Amino acid sequence: MNTKRLSRHNILRTFLVAVLAVWLQPTLSQTLVRANRQVHFKDSVPAGNYSGIAHLYDNVYALADDKAPYDGYRKVEIVVDSINGEIKSVADRGYVASNVKNRDTEGIVYVKKSGTLMTIGEADSKIICYSDDCQNIVKELQLEKGTGNSSYESLCHDEESGVIYACTEAPLPADDDANHNKIRIQAFDLNFNKIGNWMYRTDKPAGKKDKAGVYAFGVSELMAYDSHTLLVLERESYVPKKKIGAWTICKLYKVDLSQSGNVGRAEKAADVSIPTVRKQLLHRWKTKMNFTRQNFANYEGMCMGPRLSDGSATIILVADSQNQSHGILRDWFKTIVVR
Repeated sequence: MNTKRLSRHNILRTFLVAVLAVWLQPTLSQTLVRANRQVHFKDSVPAGNYSGIAHLYDNVYALADDKAPYDGYRKVEIVVDSINGEIKSVADRGYVASNVKNRDTEGIVYVKKSGTLMTIGEADSKIICYSDDCQNIVKELQLEKGTGNSSYESLCHDEESGVIYACTEAPLPADDDANHNKIRIQAFDLNFNKIGNWMYRTDKPAGKKDKAGVYAFGVSELMAYDSHTLLVLERESYVPKKKIGAWTICKLYKVDLSQSGNVGRAEKAADVSIPTVRKQLLHRWKTKMNFTRQNFANYEGMCMGPRLSDGSATIILVADSQNQSHGILRDWFKTIVVR
């Protein structure tokens, strides 16, 4: 046997295996199983401004509506196919109102252990914790003030650790820098004590704000996947002055907080010298409004849905249609399946 030929063969085989391993790594580490088509249920869901979603019990969920007369939630029943994770139906079960007037509610969570419900307001930069029927205020948390319509957009809760996470759509005034894309993810315990902060950078925008009629860019929702993993929804929505040609780009990122630096209790950007968190793209999608496609969807709400028969998890998303604006936009729902 030719030992030189064998040696060259082994070297080549080792090289090919190494190249193949590197090439396959992104696929092997990917947790996305499928992204299902978006659907709407005009006959069974009232037109709304749905900006957040939280699981209550069984197939029942709470939808935040940022233009409802009073803070609270719309109760809906969502049926998800146990095999492929597609949404089969969404049915209205009525609106549960508090005595607190509209404060531009953008996020909502339900804490099962205490049976309390929390909402976050963009207008007042405040988290309010209610009894589950929203008739009593349990406690409130005043957050650092955000900037106008780019203030607090996201709220989520991890049942395992009991941690509450919140963030603004655009940078807080103290955190803004030359890139205008550094977002502070704030963490609190259930007593609203500050636990820490993580700094997150959004991608560069694809559109130009000064050429749009309506424009939104930044983080539109957070979701706690487990005790140390967050899913972050980045959303860029571009609507030209003539409306036709509008589009929204959504990117869903996975962030492992255990592998990222915790800023601790630092409250000012000047106190922060650590890098921003690392993120892994799970899924990217684009919706449009033109003469051939009318699936424009501005996704603002996200929560964990049911487990499927194979053990995969579903993520339920809801879009803000601005009350089905101009009779064209829809209250879209969508599921993403992850493992």
